[in-house]
Amino acid sequence: RDLCTLAWAYANAGVTDEALFNDLAHVLSSKVNLMNAHDVSSIVVAFAHIEYAHRRLFRALQKHTRAIANSFSPLQLARTIYGFGVAGVDDEPLFRILCERALKQKHLLHAKNVVEIVVGMAEAEYTPRRAVNQLLDDAQQLVRWLGAEDAIQLLHAISRMPDETARSAIVARSVGELSMLVRRKLQGWWRFGPQDLADLLEATKALALADSVLVGHVSQQLLRVL
Repeated sequence: RDLCTLAWAYANAGVTDEALFNDLAHVLSSKVNLMNAHDVSSIVVAFAHIEYAHRRLFRALQKHTRAIANSFSPLQLARTIYGFGVAGVDDEPLFRILCERALKQKHLLHAKNVVEIVVGMAEAEYTPRRAVNQLLDDAQQLVRWLGAEDAIQLLHAISRMPDETARSAIVARSVGELSMLVRRKLQGWWRFGPQDLADLLEATKALALADSVLVGHVSQQLLRVL
């Protein structure tokens, strides 16, 4: 468990020491069967951006996650779905299991958990309409607890989904609420970072958002972040 926590802490701090993570992956690969849900969620997130270099570890994590899926808390499910998604893991049955568990515990999910789950699903290209609709079916409540960065992440994730999902009535309402949230935040002190701006521009184009006020804010800040 100490190694799992250490790996997560290094990744969370932005440490990119390839040799260190190679050593950690080598040691952890033989210990996956001893991990609990907390350990798995920590490791999946820690190694998500370098999964290609540690596929043996991820194969073991996928197998073990199936075996202990019923023990994951809402936070652990969100982190695991996000981590496997960002890592590009191609395992639809696993995502189905994890998402079904998340939906059963939807009443316990925090707003940021929903963001992580939806982003992970979009990254994994696993976006069944029913699951996405259930996660986003109360957008007015959801946006009360989100920052502008979270809203942009969700908009960008939705923009990458197939039209069948992205154009559903529930998701369309969510897009409207998220856009309004970003616009409100821009009227205060919040300002775009480069990645936020790039993601929002991509989402605005893909979703065909006809929001002249938001586009105006984007145009005003474009030169500042370039």
